[in-house]
Formats: sequence, structure tokens, C-alpha cells
Amino acid sequence: MSYLNQYVSTLLAMDFTNETYMENLMTDAALTFPVTSLISFLQSGLEQQIVEFGKDTDNFYRLIQIIVILKAVIFGVMFVLVYVLVFMGLLSILSDEIWLMKGMINMIPVFVLEGNEAVQKLVCNRKHSAI
Repeated sequence: MSYLNQYVSTLLAMDFTNETYMENLMTDAALTFPVTSLISFLQSGLEQQIVEFGKDTDNFYRLIQIIVILKAVIFGVMFVLVYVLVFMGLLSILSDEIWLMKGMINMIPVFVLEGNEAVQKLVCNRKHSAI
């Protein structure tokens, strides 16, 4: 006789009005084996699901960590490129402007500078403040 036939015959033979219905159900030998085999079958499947979920979670966090590191490296490289291209270009332009102004100041004749009192005061103050 198959387990299903045993299960049905046991259910039909039981008194459903009995107060100890659950006790009879759990102690019945015909129902104990199918229930335990079903529980063990489901338990092994759930354990496998838990293991797979753990592996997938670890892989996900590893991937997120790689993405964050990659973003940081790209940000650093972009920062260095912006510094080199923009700031260094700006510094070279400023350096050219400074040399141009210095050259223009050197072209002013000395007698013009000696005749202007404001320039003489500026030069004298500059010499004293530098000392």
C-alpha cells in the first residue's frame, strides 16, 4: 500500500471531533514518515538557498567595493589631469605676464623715475621694508 493510501485511510479513520486530534495526527506512524521526509527535503533545499544567498551577497559586496575603488581612482586621475592641464597652464600664462610687466618696467628711463617723487618714495619705502 502506498503512503498516500495509508495517509487517506488514516485520515478517514480518525475522529475529527476528538480533542486530541493533533496528538493523534503527530503520533500516527503512517503520517510520521512522509512528514519527516518532506521536512528533510525542504530543509536541504532551504539550506542550499541560504548558502547560495550568502555567496551572492558576498559577490555583491565585493563588486560594490571594486566599483567604489574604481570611482576613487578615476576621481584621482581626473583631479591630477585638471591640475596639470588647467592650473599649470594658468601658471604659465601668469609667468609670461609677470615677465612682460618686468620688461616694460625696465624700459622706463631712469631720469623719468628720478623726476617723479611718488616713485622715489615707493622705491625708498621698498628698500627700507625689505631690510
